[in-house]
Amino acid sequence: MLKGLAEIMVPGKTRIVSTKIEHPSIGSTLEYRKKWGVEVEYARVDRHGRVDLGQLAELIDERTFLVCCGLANNEIGPVQDVAAVAELAHARGSYVLSDCVQALGKIPVEVRALGVDYASFSGHKIHGPKGVGALFTREGAPGVIFIHGGHQESGMRAGTESVPNIAGFAKACVGTGKMLGEAQKARALRDCLVAGLRQLRPDMVLNTPPGFSLGNTASVTFPDTDNSVLMAVLDYPDIAASAGSACHT
Repeated sequence: MLKGLAEIMVPGKTRIVSTKIEHPSIGSTLEYRKKWGVEVEYARVDRHGRVDLGQLAELIDERTFLVCCGLANNEIGPVQDVAAVAELAHARGSYVLSDCVQALGKIPVEVRALGVDYASFSGHKIHGPKGVGALFTREGAPGVIFIHGGHQESGMRAGTESVPNIAGFAKACVGTGKMLGEAQKARALRDCLVAGLRQLRPDMVLNTPPGFSLGNTASVTFPDTDNSVLMAVLDYPDIAASAGSACHT
């Protein structure tokens, strides 16, 4: 979809503004689009991964067609103030795309309250089938044809629909209410884990922002500790641990 949006940019609007912590599905696509004359700018984030709204406002100008800001980060878990991002973008005549894949089922997601023009979701993050997703497009926002051909999916994506995957995703969506309830339990367990780690290592640095992060995520740094040594020590008592995200391993 992001590739398609870049193709319908209006004359004089050739800039896309994003953040430095977007998922590779966004970041890699933006880097690819640079080859086709799209100017891409990235807003910085603070030490907890929260987007600097002041700098973001400076980057969004009259040449900006689109602003990309994910609702929740998939590695350290900060939840962005996407509603504020949308307000800044719309004030300057720009559209907003939010990757909501990581947030669905973990925090309430209401696209209209967020004020975004486009929002993407994936089935596998809520125990649905792999290989199926959903795109929200605000009424009045430019539409993008993914695959040309037949009339399927309102002419947006040609090809015979994968009905089992779509039905499986729909069934999984019904369970998001239960998942939101379980998210509170996960948050309590996460906080218990962090407290225990801090007792063991008082110098531990919590990278995950307390108070505005996903409840199932804790990213920590142990100063002066080699990752490979730490992984080996944790593996001995059968503790599952990672020094990075599965996406990049």
